[in-house]
Amino acid sequence: MTVLTRRGFGVLLLAATAYLGGRLVGTYELFLAAVALAVLALVSLATVLIGGSRIVVTRTLYPSTPTAGDPAVMQVRVRNGALLPSAPLQITQDLRRMTGADAVLELSPLPP
Repeated sequence: MTVLTRRGFGVLLLAATAYLGGRLVGTYELFLAAVALAVLALVSLATVLIGGSRIVVTRTLYPSTPTAGDPAVMQVRVRNGALLPSAPLQITQDLRRMTGADAVLELSPLPP
């Protein structure tokens, strides 16, 4: 679950302060500023919820306990659960102890 950050709460606090200032002074412009700041915080929250990264990576190794000298197959599945395409991805598997190098998988942006 995504919640507002400190900056988001700060913007909402500023909106509440502008609203109270508008009530005290009776200035229409402060009411508009308060509404604009509140809408800004809500739009930012909605943008994060809609476009947030929901990448799921699963890795399966066949056989599950490989013996020395036998070939092993690693299957990697990547799924994008977001509503928007993902950024380009790079998956790195640390295999330096076994092969002397890392396995690197580079993926183009995944559709939703």
